[in-house]
Amino acid sequence: IDCYKNRVAFELEWNNKTEFYDRDLNNFRILNELDCISLGIILQSYFSFFDLRVLQIFTLGIFFWMYLTITKSLENAFLIEKNNAKISAAVFLFILIWTSGPLKIVF
Repeated sequence: IDCYKNRVAFELEWNNKTEFYDRDLNNFRILNELDCISLGIILQSYFSFFDLRVLQIFTLGIFFWMYLTITKSLENAFLIEKNNAKISAAVFLFILIWTSGPLKIVF
């Protein structure tokens, strides 16, 4: 699961093979049975149907949402000052983007 907030799970699937789709559906089913999520969203990367720019903007929006969520979590849960939380969240996302293979396709 790529993102999770307020009982909503989001998965951005880069590999369209059936075994990965089945794995994701099974993960959502288990999390729903454990009453951890109420809604699961899977977005697959069909570049033939989506313009690459639209997918890039959507992905940037997800990362901005992740940045805000991480910043708030660091401020509230770990009592880190706001500026330090913003820097920490930005560094975390930079490392995440830099080291993930599928994201290098988009950026």
